[in-house]
Amino acid sequence: MLAKVALIGYGYWGSKLARILDQLGVLQAILDIDPDRLIVAGVQYPQAFRGVSLDEVRGSFDAVAIATPPETHYALACQALAGNLHTFVEKPLATTYKEAKAIEDMATEKGLTLRTGHTYLHCPGILNLPHPLGRATLFVRLLNPGGGPNQTQRSLKWAALPHAVSLALHIFQDMPDQIEVVFGSESRIRLILSWWRGLMAYLDVGDNTGIRERCVELHWGNTRYIVDIASAPFTCEIFSGTKYRSFTSWDKPHVNEPLKLECEAFLIGDKSVDTLGSRVVKLIESIPGLK
Repeated sequence: MLAKVALIGYGYWGSKLARILDQLGVLQAILDIDPDRLIVAGVQYPQAFRGVSLDEVRGSFDAVAIATPPETHYALACQALAGNLHTFVEKPLATTYKEAKAIEDMATEKGLTLRTGHTYLHCPGILNLPHPLGRATLFVRLLNPGGGPNQTQRSLKWAALPHAVSLALHIFQDMPDQIEVVFGSESRIRLILSWWRGLMAYLDVGDNTGIRERCVELHWGNTRYIVDIASAPFTCEIFSGTKYRSFTSWDKPHVNEPLKLECEAFLIGDKSVDTLGSRVVKLIESIPGLK
């Protein structure tokens, strides 16, 4: 079990990771190049060491969690792995497949744990979905009424889209055979992914849509699964023929919060490498005409 974690980045998502890591008793340091953020971090977590660079804490920790802008992930992950630190990287793992694969290869070579932060995969309702072998349709809608939760330096391509892609690859388990861009702009991306064995995924992510929706819907045979991940408690509805079931999958927020489950999975420290991170980047990188 990993016991000492240094968090790199105390912005919008880094502050959320800090909260969970502190609850789990492993947050030992917070690093950020912004002095104002370090001041805020000091008020919230006075017991944690605060600094700018990973070099300041090298040798004192067994793991790092990286929550910085996507374009910095590659260099920081490589630095952490070179220092023999188990590494958690908020999605995306990198912004090119070449870099993402290099990170994974480095972690494998060194026998270190590597995880990419695809938080939605840890929603209990998502974990309970089946993995269809053929002829199924998936709908993923991740829509924000405004510009998204993190207004600064937000790129839809590397903010919401990795969430949607990770859900499709997790549920259908392998790379699609065809990708079609229905619509692509800075504020809305709609994709159709298809697999030769009869699987289809419709992904719709967007900012400034006027509506807030976080929904995953899977149609398989005569059964329809609908998982609402817009707010707690998460619900899952199952329609099978004339039968209907509904359950709340987040009945104990302090136990089943997805980010907490995700961090706990990383802290097990099983020295395994999650390859979903590079596959998500590979798929996004291959989307025609998407900037």
